[in-house]
Amino acid sequence: MTADQRSTLLLLGTAEARYGAFTAVPDAPARTHAALSVGSAPLSVSRLAKGRADIPNEDAVLAVDQGVRTLLAVADSHFGHLASHVLLERLRERVDGMPDLPFAPASLVELLASCVGGERPEDDESETTLTAAVIDRSAGRGLGVTFGDSSLFVVSLEEPPRRVSPRNRAYVSPFDAGSFAPGRGALFEFPFRPGDLVVAFTDGVDECHYRNPETSIGARHLHGLFIRTCGETDLFVDALMRLALGGVDGSPGGEDNIALAVTRV
Repeated sequence: MTADQRSTLLLLGTAEARYGAFTAVPDAPARTHAALSVGSAPLSVSRLAKGRADIPNEDAVLAVDQGVRTLLAVADSHFGHLASHVLLERLRERVDGMPDLPFAPASLVELLASCVGGERPEDDESETTLTAAVIDRSAGRGLGVTFGDSSLFVVSLEEPPRRVSPRNRAYVSPFDAGSFAPGRGALFEFPFRPGDLVVAFTDGVDECHYRNPETSIGARHLHGLFIRTCGETDLFVDALMRLALGGVDGSPGGEDNIALAVTRV
């Protein structure tokens, strides 16, 4: 991919509410893929945090490829879908200059903060987790910021998968500039090697058995999927989504919304 080539993937939960199914894009080999699902358990207790019964999927995912850089962002909204959907829609509009974005965590936070604006709708109480990262292949490293409990892993063939995103208790809103105040997000940087996968997902993956991470997808499952799919991005996304929907080791799965983005470095 040359510096002037660009690929943008945006999936919003309002468009995917088929229980037990998922949407994945693109449908052809590429270095970056994204997928989204409402889950497979309509009666899960996670539904108690949904703002509207007619919009049960409040997750969203954005992946932008341009030149040597890739932006991944996953968002898990609570008590309504607007926070995640509006935030990632605005972020998509503001990443045209991504190759020129200074490669520093503060610059990424400034980019995210630029997505804030407008009056919050009167009937909206939503806020969202957000994990966003920029992967720079020429530098051999990535940088990111996390608000809440969505995750980013580096998955390799020869080493155990590494969670590189810290968790915190902060949430954000595209209508609240204070939610992006300095120090609220957890900043992180990470190295990678050619052939690794960088994997971002909401807690519908590592808590596919809702609020039971110990019986949900963990590092060993990610490593097994990498081996089984030979690190092919589209195959990895498909296998991980199916595993999250079905559950692992005899435990239930698909008990929350799932947003997933994967890029090969």
